[in-house]
Amino acid sequence: NIDKIIEENELLKQENQELKQKQIDYDKIKIENEQYKEFLNIKEENPDYEIASASVIGRDGLEKFYSFTIDLGRDDDIEINDVVLSSVGVVGVVVETGPNYSRVATILSPSVSVACFVSSTRDTGVVCGDSLYSNEGNTVIKYLPKNTKAEIGDIISTTGMGEVFPKDLLV
Repeated sequence: NIDKIIEENELLKQENQELKQKQIDYDKIKIENEQYKEFLNIKEENPDYEIASASVIGRDGLEKFYSFTIDLGRDDDIEINDVVLSSVGVVGVVVETGPNYSRVATILSPSVSVACFVSSTRDTGVVCGDSLYSNEGNTVIKYLPKNTKAEIGDIISTTGMGEVFPKDLLV
């Protein structure tokens, strides 16, 4: 009788392991599905963009501007200066690529600058990271006219000036 219990226990352990793997697969597919929904909206609004869905696979806990690593690289046609977007706008830019990974500097970093305009006033400036504000998840807009009527809550978009960020992306 003990032999049957041991055999049943082994079968249950194996079944449990298979269910855990299925749960991991399910969770991955669920996240990918959510990403595809977001990217479908971006693609519909910007049909000329080449879009690739990536997942964050690493973060440097000591890096104060929240850079991260994604699971796509040169083998996936990812290049330095490729723009990284989420469903709510610009996240950052690819600064390093490997065969199957890329490092992304966020717009919270002072090394990333984005030519932008304020939607309500059409004033132009440059969004860039600032070490004083990055801990709060904020950036600054430099070079706005002194008499700007820009206000907190205004929508900020890319101008398309420069060679990195296309026009009309939300920042």
